Amino acid sequence: MDALKQPCEMTVMQVLPAIRSTLARLLMSDHGMNQTQVSRVLGITQAAVSYYSKEKRGDESLLKRYPQVGEAITKLSGDMANGISPKERQKRICQICRNLQNMMLEESVKE
Repeated sequence: MDALKQPCEMTVMQVLPAIRSTLARLLMSDHGMNQTQVSRVLGITQAAVSYYSKEKRGDESLLKRYPQVGEAITKLSGDMANGISPKERQKRICQICRNLQNMMLEESVKE
């Protein structure tokens, strides 16, 4: 983790885009949604989904370092495809972010 950046900055700049990118990709590939449907489910624009699907935004390599986070996102994508509430979606994304943030902090302390 960049020593000069606060954890919240890292979340906004790297973690959230990586989560959204992964969710968008999974909703399209595993659950057969199109970009418009994904944009509605994620609460983002269709243009943002397009960027995520073309890997122009959201570096998923960050998430590959933490398999348990990937598992949580995969489960969330299935639940989103089945229609969980926006409030529950928000709560779970925040939980994933916090967990990843904590893992990144623990890793940086070890360095």
